[in-house]
Amino acid sequence: MNRFSLKGLFLSAISTFCLLAAGCSQLDNQTSVPVTDLPVSVTESEETTVTTAETTEAEVTMKTFAAVTEVDPSQFQHRNYSSYPDNPDDPEDGHTLPTVVTVTTAKTTRTTAKAIQTAAQTTRAASSGGAGTTARSTVTTVKTTKTTTVTTTTAPNLSALKSSLDKTVKAYTRNCAVLLTAADGTVLYSYQPNKAISGASLIKLPYVYFCCNQLSGGVRSLNDTITYTKSWYHGGSGIIRKNGYNKTYTVAQLIEYALKYSDNVAYDMLVYLFGIQGFNDMVKSWGYSVSISATHFPAVTANFMRTSMEKMHAARENGKCWRIAWSALTNSEHSYVRDTLGITDMAVKYGLISAQYHETCYVPGEMSYTLVILSGAVNYKPDVSFVQNVAKAANKLANGYAISLRPPETTTTTTTTTTTTTTTAATTTTATTTTTATTTTAATTASATAAASADSGTSSAASSKPESTVSAAQTEGAGNA
Repeated sequence: MNRFSLKGLFLSAISTFCLLAAGCSQLDNQTSVPVTDLPVSVTESEETTVTTAETTEAEVTMKTFAAVTEVDPSQFQHRNYSSYPDNPDDPEDGHTLPTVVTVTTAKTTRTTAKAIQTAAQTTRAASSGGAGTTARSTVTTVKTTKTTTVTTTTAPNLSALKSSLDKTVKAYTRNCAVLLTAADGTVLYSYQPNKAISGASLIKLPYVYFCCNQLSGGVRSLNDTITYTKSWYHGGSGIIRKNGYNKTYTVAQLIEYALKYSDNVAYDMLVYLFGIQGFNDMVKSWGYSVSISATHFPAVTANFMRTSMEKMHAARENGKCWRIAWSALTNSEHSYVRDTLGITDMAVKYGLISAQYHETCYVPGEMSYTLVILSGAVNYKPDVSFVQNVAKAANKLANGYAISLRPPETTTTTTTTTTTTTTTAATTTTATTTTTATTTTAATTASATAAASADSGTSSAASSKPESTVSAAQTEGAGNA
């Protein structure tokens, strides 16, 4: 290179240096403002970095101004570049500029001093807007439906029931009589009711009735006594003859034994004590021709026996003798009818001889009735099946009659339908307000790296760092003290 070229380059460099010196001299006259306190107005993400490998002082100065283009020039602190060497590129100089010069305007969050409520959750009680207890009642709806049903009871076919009984009776080949009478006096069935048939022990029923009448009228006493001797012996049914001779019995005992055990000796003793004529007169007053004599066992009719039982039932509570007599009938030791129907409190007087078996019964029930069965026997053996069949058919007919008299049944059915809607009995609601606040004090972070003024006292160790960063402290959150 010729001399003139070198000289031109040297003059050009001096000219450029002078211009830079003049600009720096102008900046020195301004108020010094620290870099960290510069009023920065940048966007949240604005960041400017100037990097150069090896930069001259002039380039450093220009790039520094470019990085802070929005800084008020009047507040920019003047950097003294006069102490920099004439040849910044000379490695022998010992004043090599830092490799990286960075001016950074960091992300700035501008927040006013007032707190920011970032989360608020409020639970308020129902419509009151605050704490309270809301009563929640149980709602019950009850619907009642009343239904009245009138039911007319269909009466049994009485004709059919009567026909069934009649068929049974008429199929019997021996001498018989059957009479079924309701307690209200209605004759439900009758077959040969006035036919006289040897009555056997049935006569004891009307005769005890006569004795009770006499006792009630003051003739004799229940405590009167009589002694059983050999002359009183009488075969057949009874317990007195089995107890032995020379035993004494009261009138009360004789009444009980004559009906309960159908005791022949007891009956004979009563006839002896109360007589015959009075009895015959009584029976005649009833409208019957039945009478007793020395034999004591006359023929009887079904109608006569029905009347005798009904009269005894009617008088059963008239006095002690009557109660004794009725109790003996309801506890009589033998009855096919009672056993067949299973009615234990039925009053029965039975009678048996070699060719006859009879029962006169009073059957309690919804419609009580009297049943008289006069039937045959063979050598003291009754026709049990006939008696049983008649008893069952007669009972069906009597019950059917009772049902037919019932008034129309009224059935009242009450149906209650309950619909219940239940809610919580009570709910307590407490108003709760939760406020979470985050307060961020306005903070500005600025990082700037600039070339430090290197004078002759600057150590080579500090100037040899590859990167230099200056950061302003950032404050975030209200919790810092």
